[in-house]
Amino acid sequence: MTITGLGFTTNGSVAITVLRPDQVTDTLPAATANGSGGFSATYQPPMVPGRYKITATDGTNTAKAAVAEADAAK
Repeated sequence: MTITGLGFTTNGSVAITVLRPDQVTDTLPAATANGSGGFSATYQPPMVPGRYKITATDGTNTAKAAVAEADAAK
């Protein structure tokens, strides 16, 4: 799964966590926002059935999203 975001601090570090349906939290390696405040990261979900809740933050800006395992497989 590719996780992308916009509106983060230019060239800043973005911490990304994924709360899995089995209530385990995966912490991804920090992404670096580009000169426009956008970032991209890759996550390989374990395909546990349910919703994966994604949080990305640079300490100032935070974004949250959720996807189902069927969407995560794409």
